[in-house]
Amino acid sequence: MSQILVKTFNAPHEAHIFKMNLEACGIKCYLRDENLVGLDPMYNIAIGGVKLYINEEDREKAIEIMKEDMPHPPKTKNSPWWKKLLGLD
Repeated sequence: MSQILVKTFNAPHEAHIFKMNLEACGIKCYLRDENLVGLDPMYNIAIGGVKLYINEEDREKAIEIMKEDMPHPPKTKNSPWWKKLLGLD
């Protein structure tokens, strides 16, 4: 089962809000590096933040949810995380 990176966050609490939104719609999510960033926020710069992953088979469903329910939808579909989710990178 392959996983894809959906988004990166500067703080663990931001990642958990986004994760809870996707999980409420039945999409299994995984956070990486949340404990390290929570322990010392300066590591955020070195490791690239808290990363939210989903299973690749949930990609289409996640796109639809994020189009409708994102608190701050991307201004453009050229944003790096949107391209990653759509598989355009």
